[in-house]
Amino acid sequence: MKLAIGRGNKVVVNVLLILVTMAMLPVVSLSAQEKLLKIGYFTCPPHIYNNAGDAKPVGAAVDYWESVVAKKMNSKIEWVGPLPFSRYLTMLESGEIDVAVVLGKNAARQEFGYYSEGELYQAQSTILVLNDSVVKKVSDVNDIISLKIGYAQGQMISPLMQDKRIKWDMISASDWIEPNFQKLQLKRVDALFFIEGFVAQFNLKKDKLNEKIRLIPLPEATNPMFSVFSKKSVIAKEIFDKYNQIQKEQNKLNTYMTFLKRYIE
Repeated sequence: MKLAIGRGNKVVVNVLLILVTMAMLPVVSLSAQEKLLKIGYFTCPPHIYNNAGDAKPVGAAVDYWESVVAKKMNSKIEWVGPLPFSRYLTMLESGEIDVAVVLGKNAARQEFGYYSEGELYQAQSTILVLNDSVVKKVSDVNDIISLKIGYAQGQMISPLMQDKRIKWDMISASDWIEPNFQKLQLKRVDALFFIEGFVAQFNLKKDKLNEKIRLIPLPEATNPMFSVFSKKSVIAKEIFDKYNQIQKEQNKLNTYMTFLKRYIE
């Protein structure tokens, strides 16, 4: 049995179909334009870290990417981590993650990562020692070659600290900071190295250790730090130019440092 549809009813049906189609178009369009970015991270407070029991990371880099960069690029973020630092680099190189959220620059990393023209921030290398340490100031590497120095496996080492006489005690873990602070307080190491002072400052403040541990800036130039895009990622290739432009604009406004100061001051 066939239902008869009058001319008037056909008009109503056609109008309804048009309205339904038009209502669906914005949703399809938005979904097609929005890109999902897999951004990898390792524990690096105050830039990015996880509070106890929380799966989603927090920190200045999270605030900056979610409230500024992702919105300007019409992207959604999937945070991947925390990762051991060596795994972090491997996943960037293979394209398993599209972006490494914070990373220093060297020739090896430039082989597999796109670096923007503008950095996120400038980092000053430092060491931490107990207040009763004989080391009060570092004028050159000879002041610290007798020390056993804690750090993290695979992370960037500043030019001054590449002296082969330095005695390293490396840890390989996604959360390397707290174990190293424990080692220092137990005197299992003589000092801790940080490629940037902001990480050290944050942890001293958080754990109320300023009266026990002294921060000593190292006599060398600052290191620019970047968000780095994987050359193996299709999405990263597509959006890198847009990110590069955003980063240059935000550098002029000192935007990242505005977020960072909320965590260290």
